[in-house]
Amino acid sequence: MLFKKFDYYIMRPPNRVRLMCLDVIKQVDGKELVEDRSDTEIIQSKISETNWNGEEPDNHSTVVMKHFFYQELLPFYAKHLEKRHRKDFEVIKVWYQIYKARSGSYHNWHNHIPGSNISNIWYLKLPNGCGTEFKVNGKTIKPRVREGDLLVFPSDVIHRSPENYSDEDKVIVSYNTIWSQ
Repeated sequence: MLFKKFDYYIMRPPNRVRLMCLDVIKQVDGKELVEDRSDTEIIQSKISETNWNGEEPDNHSTVVMKHFFYQELLPFYAKHLEKRHRKDFEVIKVWYQIYKARSGSYHNWHNHIPGSNISNIWYLKLPNGCGTEFKVNGKTIKPRVREGDLLVFPSDVIHRSPENYSDEDKVIVSYNTIWSQ
C-alpha cells in the first residue's frame, strides 16, 4: 500500500524543466490533438484542448510529449519517489490539458482507476483558484498548489479541475503510475 489513508504530496521540479515543457506544448499545440471520445470523464467535462488519446500513443503530439517527459521529468520524479516509496514503477499514460482563459473549461469529478496506483498533475501554468479539488468522505479538499508544483495522489481519489474563468490559461501535464507488487 502506498498511502495508508487519503494523502497527497507535492514535488517541485526545476523551473527550467517547466519552461521547456511549455515550449514543447507550444510546438504541438493545435496539431494532431486527439481526444478519446469514449472516455466518459472527457465527454462530461469541458476541456479546451487535450491530447488525452486513450491507447493511441502514435500521434505526433503524444510522441513529442512522451519523449520530453522521459528525458526531462522522469529522472526527477524517480529520484523523489525512491525517497518516499520504491523504485519499481511504470508510467502508463502521459497527456496534457489546456483550460483556456475565460472559457469556463473544467474537468468533472473523476478518478483514474482501474489501471493505475498513483496519479500526478504537474501545473505548468496555474491561475489563482484553478487548482485540483479532491472529494474525500463527502468533503472537498483543495491542496495548496502553485504554478510549477507536481501533485502526487492515489489514483482512486475522486478529483476535478474547477472552471477556469481567470484571465490566464491553465496548462497541466498529467500522468498515471502503476507500481509493481
